[in-house]
Amino acid sequence: MTKQSSIRAHSTKRRNRLCRAAVALAAVGALQLTRVHEVFAANYSVASPGATLWQSGSNWINTSTQATGTVPGANDVAEFDTNPTSTAKLGFNFTATTNNTAANQIVGTLDVTANRSNALTLGPYNGSGTLTLNGTTLNGQANTILANFDSSAAAGTLTLTNSIGSITTNTMDVALNNTANYVQLATGSGTTAGDLITIVTDISQVNPLSSVTVLGGGNATNSGGMLELSGDQQLYRRNHSRRHGRHGSGSYTAA
Repeated sequence: MTKQSSIRAHSTKRRNRLCRAAVALAAVGALQLTRVHEVFAANYSVASPGATLWQSGSNWINTSTQATGTVPGANDVAEFDTNPTSTAKLGFNFTATTNNTAANQIVGTLDVTANRSNALTLGPYNGSGTLTLNGTTLNGQANTILANFDSSAAAGTLTLTNSIGSITTNTMDVALNNTANYVQLATGSGTTAGDLITIVTDISQVNPLSSVTVLGGGNATNSGGMLELSGDQQLYRRNHSRRHGRHGSGSYTAA
């Protein structure tokens, strides 16, 4: 082997070692990021039947530790089991402290469980602001922002709306924080309707070209569940897809 060939071979081996090292570091970094997400993500359920304010820590209980005092955040699931019952409303005070800049409350997923049997409405009690949906893994599906498996089917509507307090001029924007977003709905049977999620408020996109995919719901023979965007007078049912033109070019798809 000539001296020049020896140098090229040595250089190639060195580059290969560097590439392997970079891949190894990337894998370690990905593993560390995954572990951090697992440590901090949690499920929080509404603790009190009479709960009315989202930002009150005493209204939430960690379903794993049974500890109260923490409001669900960007990587957490806000779970609506049997509570709240007395008002069936949980509101945001956008003039108070919020967790995602001023007048902006962020949460991973809104999850209405099968244990719930009555409708639920979320909106602002005081002030106007934004509810940002960050998306978490729910039932094995990453980037889930909304889920409704209420046992009373269509009677158990989850509604995101504007003012639910006495000040009717309050408004609430719903912001999608990810490019890919998933909505999970209970599937109907025959003429029995599935669950309904109604978003009365405007929808904005933190990332351009955001998509929303609906999993479950109805089909050609079942009444099924629906995602209703009544603010724009558009209705998205399984096996239908439309474009949302008011706030950009995000797409809505039924899987």
